[in-house]
Amino acid sequence: MSLESQDGNPHAVPRWTYVGKEGFEVEICAVPRSAETRSDSEIRTLGAFPGTAKWGGSSPALRKSIRDKSTKYGSMTVPFVIAVNGISRWDVGRGDVLEALFDPNHENGKRDGVWFGPKGPRNRRVSAVLLTKIWPWNIASAEVCLYHNPFAKYPCTSLPWKVSQSVGEHPDTKLVHGITLKELFELR
Repeated sequence: MSLESQDGNPHAVPRWTYVGKEGFEVEICAVPRSAETRSDSEIRTLGAFPGTAKWGGSSPALRKSIRDKSTKYGSMTVPFVIAVNGISRWDVGRGDVLEALFDPNHENGKRDGVWFGPKGPRNRRVSAVLLTKIWPWNIASAEVCLYHNPFAKYPCTSLPWKVSQSVGEHPDTKLVHGITLKELFELR
């Protein structure tokens, strides 16, 4: 088996990813030596590239994205849902979303979430956040969840589609499972 693609791309090699508890992830792949150096005994056969690591989750970036979108349209008199495609190399999980919205793990007693801050509820114009993880190739299996703002001025109470939803105020949020995008869009 060749470790290069037909065009010599060394990045088109088999990869193995291990995902542990709490989102810990390690990706392992073979990176072949260039054709010119394969017969050179002075160059090591095995080696390692510097790895990448990240401390913490995706909640700070998610919090900023939602805050930026929450003020784009001014006052509203109808429910306002912000859609976020949470694709990133670091992943966005339910814990990241709840942390961004409510900041339950606040420091110094000062919560700084999108929906709950140091002085209580805020961003009440935002009714919900629709979080997806959609790529062109995974529409039928992509995760989608509607996170309702318990403090919304105009809540989303009657939706025509019943995707998974998160309701309630942290720490008492409940996840209500719904239909998949495959079912919603009637994909085969």
